[in-house]
Amino acid sequence: MIINLSFKNIHLFVVLSGLLIASCASGREKGVLIFPDDPVLALELITRELADGNGGVIWDAMPASYQSDINSVAHLLAEKVDAELYNKSFYLILRIIDVATKQKKFIFNTNFGGKISEDNLVKVEAAWSSIIALSKCLSRSSIGDADGLKSFDGQSFFDSTVSSLIRYTTDITLSSGGKKPFEYSSIDLLESNNKRTILGLTSTSGTVQRMEFTNLQGRWIPTNISNEWVKTMAEFKEKLEAINPEELAKNKPRLIALISMLEGVLKQMDMAETQVQFDLSLQRAVLPLVGLLFTPSGMEN
Repeated sequence: MIINLSFKNIHLFVVLSGLLIASCASGREKGVLIFPDDPVLALELITRELADGNGGVIWDAMPASYQSDINSVAHLLAEKVDAELYNKSFYLILRIIDVATKQKKFIFNTNFGGKISEDNLVKVEAAWSSIIALSKCLSRSSIGDADGLKSFDGQSFFDSTVSSLIRYTTDITLSSGGKKPFEYSSIDLLESNNKRTILGLTSTSGTVQRMEFTNLQGRWIPTNISNEWVKTMAEFKEKLEAINPEELAKNKPRLIALISMLEGVLKQMDMAETQVQFDLSLQRAVLPLVGLLFTPSGMEN
C-alpha cells in the first residue's frame, strides 16, 4: 500500500490528519483491506478509498512500525501535557467555533485586520459550513480531551475522525471551485529497479506527478517520507520528553489568565448585536492580549 504525507511542517495532529494522498484499487476480505504487492494496484486502491471518504485506509496503508510510532507519540503527549490547560484550550476552540457560527455575518463584514477581497469572501462563505463542521469534528474527537488522548487509538481515530475530515475537506475544496481530491485518470509505472520505483499520477486535467516509492514492511511509502520518518518521530519524542513539568507549572497561571481573557472577548463577540459592537469587542481585546502574551514569565503580578 502507499501513503503520501507531508511531515516536515506539522504538529502531530496535523500530521495525523494531513497524511495526504496515495492509492486505491484492490479488494477487501471480511472488511479488511487487502493491499496488492504491485505498487500501481496498491496506489489505485488507496486513492479510491480516499475518494470515497475512507480515512482508515491511511492507517491501514502504514507499516506496523509507523502505526506504533503514532500511538506512542500520542500517549507520550498525554503524559506530558497539563490536563487542565489542554482541556481548557480545546474548550476555547469550541467556543470560537460557536461564536463563528452565530456571528458569521459580522465576521465577513468586519474591517478589523483588513477587508477580505470579494473573491476570497465568496469562496469562504461557500465553504463556511464545512469549515465549521471540520473544526468541530477535530475538536470533539479523541484528541480534544486529555483523557481521550491517554486512550488514543490510531485505527479508531483514522476510521472515524480522519474519514470525516476528508469528507469535509473535499466539500471545502469543491465549494471553493476546486476539483475533487484523490481522483486520477491513471496511475502508471514509470520506472522500477532494485533502487527505486517511480509512479506517474495523472490528474483528471492531464497533469502528471512523478512520485518515488519504497517498499517497507509490505507497504509502499513515498521515499521522501520513509527517508525522514525515523528522524521526524525521534524529534517529536525528544521535544515531548524535554517538556519540564516545573516550567509548565510556573507558566500555567499566565496561560490560564490568557484563556480566561479570550473567553471574555468571545462572550462580548457572542453578545454583539451590531457590526460596531462586534468590531469594538475585537479592538478592546488587542492591547491587553498583546501585553499578556509578551509579559515575561514571573512578572504577571
